Amino acid sequence: MFNNYLQAIEGIEIYPVIGLIIFLIVFISVVVWVIKIDKNYIREAERIPLDNDNEADETISLKNLTGGSNETKV
Repeated sequence: MFNNYLQAIEGIEIYPVIGLIIFLIVFISVVVWVIKIDKNYIREAERIPLDNDNEADETISLKNLTGGSNETKV
């Protein structure tokens, strides 16, 4: 059904090429960024979930979930 409509549009064949080029540019940029990223930055980012420096992060308020004012420590 859509095939007939898309064939009637002139110049439509350029859009898949443009999409492929945009995808390749983004993909190659991410690969280059991952290769060049500082390894210390990655080690610090790995440790973020394991750090317990902030007490507020450990407290989960159940008020919004249950309608009550209960708080619990994780």
